Amino acid sequence: MSVKKANISSIISKGAPVKEDVKDDAWTHISLRIPKHLINTIDSQVSKTIGLTRTGWILQTLQRATEKEEV
Repeated sequence: MSVKKANISSIISKGAPVKEDVKDDAWTHISLRIPKHLINTIDSQVSKTIGLTRTGWILQTLQRATEKEEV
């Protein structure tokens, strides 16, 4: 099964920026304590995606949750 280049680009663009890309004041770092069972659940969801990191998954989930609250 082959993957078209356009599909690869769209998958890659869904990921979170890597550390080197995040150098401006629009981003901040936080420390977050998360129960191990929740991390295991998150990692299970991340493993079902292609090209998405745990951080990217958490950011997308936070974005969806905050967009729902704005309505």
